[in-house]
Amino acid sequence: MPGAAVTELWNSAWEWVYRELLGRLATPAGGVGIVEQISGTGYSVQGERMANVEKLRALGMEAVENPLFKPEGAVTKCNLGARFIAEGMGYFGLPAGALADDMIQFLAAAPGWREDSIDRAFDCAQKGGLAFIGLEDHPHGHICAVAPEPRQACGTWGTEVPMVFNVGKTNGLLRLSQAFTLGDAARLRAFVWEESIA
Repeated sequence: MPGAAVTELWNSAWEWVYRELLGRLATPAGGVGIVEQISGTGYSVQGERMANVEKLRALGMEAVENPLFKPEGAVTKCNLGARFIAEGMGYFGLPAGALADDMIQFLAAAPGWREDSIDRAFDCAQKGGLAFIGLEDHPHGHICAVAPEPRQACGTWGTEVPMVFNVGKTNGLLRLSQAFTLGDAARLRAFVWEESIA
């Protein structure tokens, strides 16, 4: 009966591996992972998120204060601001020379990007993730990055709205309602870079 003993040992080993893997998969997102369990690494998911929040905040402010991104008459540079922030956060896929409408269409089809709600884009930015809100329009639309800042009250929209890094007719850290009109609200599209919130 040595074959039965080997089979039982083999099954026990596979059951142990299964339980170990299942336990690790069941760890909630943002919970304690294996790297955090190893003493002395100094790594934490929360620490990484806070670093990304600060990085996103610094990049956004640099974009809205950059003299190269200031409007020149009717020519605005939201596309340049969006690309600057995206590349600073590690995403290099936005096409060079693309206007806002092109960028919005690109994000809608690009692998790794998910079209989602404005609320989810806001949540993403609060964790240091990269998210954009855009509007396709004629002759060109508008796109801006969501800022990792608390929502602000907007009387015109009758609700609290996210803050955005707006490069456009007015550059600055603005309420979403200052970057877009109430009439635009129903047509706004939000995009989240999934890798940045993993």
